Amino acid sequence: MTLDAQWTDAKTAFESALASEVDGWDGWPESLQEACRYALMSGGKRFRPVLSLLVADALGARREAVLPWALAVEM
Repeated sequence: MTLDAQWTDAKTAFESALASEVDGWDGWPESLQEACRYALMSGGKRFRPVLSLLVADALGARREAVLPWALAVEM
């Protein structure tokens, strides 16, 4: 798999996990949820969290174990 394909795969996995995390914030006021969604889901390069996942892949770690840290880095 090329680095570009690995990057795309890791970014897709991260963005899916981020969307699931944001969707779980049901108890928050709606205006705060909207502001957080706008700030977190508006896209971007996602360099730091995706790099975290790629390093985990290279070291043989499971992505599921690294995703909480990748989410924290982005937030």
